[in-house]
Amino acid sequence: MQRAILRLNRSTKNNEKSKMVIKALVFLIDGNEESEVVITVDTLRRAGIECILAGVNDAQPVTCVQHLRILPDIELSRLENEDFDIIVVPGGPGSERFTEFDILKRILKRHVEMNKLICAICAG
Repeated sequence: MQRAILRLNRSTKNNEKSKMVIKALVFLIDGNEESEVVITVDTLRRAGIECILAGVNDAQPVTCVQHLRILPDIELSRLENEDFDIIVVPGGPGSERFTEFDILKRILKRHVEMNKLICAICAG
């Protein structure tokens, strides 16, 4: 189902001006399940979707549940007024802390109001 939605939103014309860039925002926090981050980002990028990994606390490396460290592209606070086509909320034990961040709630609320796609994986 999700694959079909992505195909419908992408332009099939060769004209560079007509191509739609789909942007996804992926939230990162210590304790995320690394497979839910890495596999999702890999799949989206292979589909031609621009992914931005945003550290909820800051732009410092995030340590996932199995001790894999992932470096966010940017800290979430710098993206508060940006719009994305997709928001990904990966799970893992750390995802319980997402509720502590008002900025995350504001971004999610705004995107829900705009009827954008929100992808919560497992406990995300």
